[in-house]
Amino acid sequence: MLTFDHSVPVSFCSDLLLSFTFFYICQVEVEEGAESVLLPFKTTENLPGNARVKWRDRYNRRVHVYKNPLDQLEEQHQDYRDRTKMNEDPLKTGVLSLTLDQPTERNSGRYNCVAENTSIFRYKTVVLKVKGRCVSVCVCQCVCQTGSMRNRNGSKDLSSPCWNDLSSMFSLGWCCPPL
Repeated sequence: MLTFDHSVPVSFCSDLLLSFTFFYICQVEVEEGAESVLLPFKTTENLPGNARVKWRDRYNRRVHVYKNPLDQLEEQHQDYRDRTKMNEDPLKTGVLSLTLDQPTERNSGRYNCVAENTSIFRYKTVVLKVKGRCVSVCVCQCVCQTGSMRNRNGSKDLSSPCWNDLSSMFSLGWCCPPL
């Protein structure tokens, strides 16, 4: 007899079946602005009809909840309303994948899916990386010899070194009067 947690006796018999579950993490990448992204999860088919499927984000918010035969949208966090869906009849097919519409950088992070009831437990972690669109904002500032700066209210002073160097990038710049 073995004891775990200092109090729970565990005994083995010849007809005991030991089952090991291996967890692995899947990483999915998508560009911001994509129509949708699939968080994959395929498990055994014909899961019990009373199993409940819950997808949660890194903040432990409910992203999507399914209880046969319906999605439980009232349990879903508001950030994901009208943005998620699962395939039809996921317990029968074993496809517990989640589609997230209009992913943004804020959606990047870890997602966990648990399918369980009293007799089964299935678990998957998916790490989603939403690559943002890189937008660089640059302000051109020229400091005159006196150390002062002046906004020319959008007028293009083409003699300014500031405007000459970056005129193709900006319609409005900080420019110094010509020296």
